[in-house]
Amino acid sequence: FILMMPGIPFIYYGDEIEMKYKNIKNKDGGYQRTGTRTPMQWDHSLNDGFSKASEKLLYLPLNTASNITLTDNLDDKDSIYYAIKELIKIRKTYSDLTSKEMIIEEDNRVITLKRNSIHLILNCSNNNLSIDDEIIYTTGKNNILRPYECAIIKIVNN
Repeated sequence: FILMMPGIPFIYYGDEIEMKYKNIKNKDGGYQRTGTRTPMQWDHSLNDGFSKASEKLLYLPLNTASNITLTDNLDDKDSIYYAIKELIKIRKTYSDLTSKEMIIEEDNRVITLKRNSIHLILNCSNNNLSIDDEIIYTTGKNNILRPYECAIIKIVNN
């Protein structure tokens, strides 16, 4: 969703591998953000591959909430890591996504975010939705969006 919005999208440290927020005490002015700055989870080696130091010497504790690492994501072609890479590629490919133009519509719990000829369709209904336009990206299968799936489509004739 954020990569379809006007402006500059932000992907925060760890979002690309689904790192979770860890509720830990503030450290050196980190305030509420301290829990988002835990060591990167690179692999399943010592300290998740972040450091070879003793865990007691790490500045912030390891985040074991998700136990998912970058290596896990790289091994899974359906991971959020690859989804984000594909969405970034789409954003760079379609100039319609660089304009300020945006229209949001809702009809029977189907939300459409329109960026000129590129539309994001979010099926928030309890029904399947058939897509007849060119699908650029989808979480569905073929041209069908089940409930709570989405697609990015290209409209040939506005």
